[in-house]
Amino acid sequence: MQMAALVVATLTLTGVAIIHVAWGMGSSWPFTTGEDLARNVVGDRDRMPDPWMSHGVAGLMLFAVLLLLAAADVIGAPVSETLVNVGAYGVVAVLAIRGIGGLVMSAYLYFVQGDRTPFVRNDIRSFSPLVTVLAVLSYLGSFT
Repeated sequence: MQMAALVVATLTLTGVAIIHVAWGMGSSWPFTTGEDLARNVVGDRDRMPDPWMSHGVAGLMLFAVLLLLAAADVIGAPVSETLVNVGAYGVVAVLAIRGIGGLVMSAYLYFVQGDRTPFVRNDIRSFSPLVTVLAVLSYLGSFT
């Protein structure tokens, strides 16, 4: 179970990092235009964030993958086990906060404020639940 959780979490994070690199390079995948991508994925009606932001997110995700793999003793790390574990717990915490916090915020916007924008709907249906599951899988894969 631990290895399966780790594999799913790290492969998913790596895949999402690759998508962020593609977006930073100008891709609008899986949409046809950058405007559609921005409306559905970022919540901005006009444009995507600057490329360096997408690349930064990708870099942080790949660093998170390394921390999770090191915490599970799959790879070695040039720092202490304590520092690796603190970092990996940080990854789990950030994912959990984004997942649960995003769901709460988007549900508030949707149900209380009446915000029916594509991003809010996608965050409730897909983004926040996925990130919450990634938090759980990251914990199970690295610490159980």
